[in-house]
Amino acid sequence: MNRRKAIKYLLLIPAVAEFFYGIIDVLGYKKISGNASKKWFDAGNIADYDKGKIYPFAAQKFYLSIDESGKVTAISTKCTHLGCTVEFKGDEFKCPCHGSIFNEKGINLKPPATRPLDLFETKITKRGKILVNLGHSIRRK
Repeated sequence: MNRRKAIKYLLLIPAVAEFFYGIIDVLGYKKISGNASKKWFDAGNIADYDKGKIYPFAAQKFYLSIDESGKVTAISTKCTHLGCTVEFKGDEFKCPCHGSIFNEKGINLKPPATRPLDLFETKITKRGKILVNLGHSIRRK
């Protein structure tokens, strides 16, 4: 192998590696270790929300529920039947695709969904900020 081919191959290796890294990044495949699974979303200050209401965060794919006691819950918009996006109407979540119904806490009331809506971990900072971990959903049974 001459010097020109050797340089060509040495330049080609990082380009190919960068290409595959880009594909992996676009598809969302990431190694989860330690806090790598934590993707915290700032949902605002708890003082800005009324108790007993549910607030949609369509772009982040969750509903923020604050019950009468002040407990904060982030409920996934993804139906546990086939993954359609549920809508909150009245006092329940409804799946427009196949008719599953869930109560205001995301508990399944009407099939075909056989389990509750998934949740996201939430925490409230000392300054009252609501943080939602969008990096990992919590599967309920």
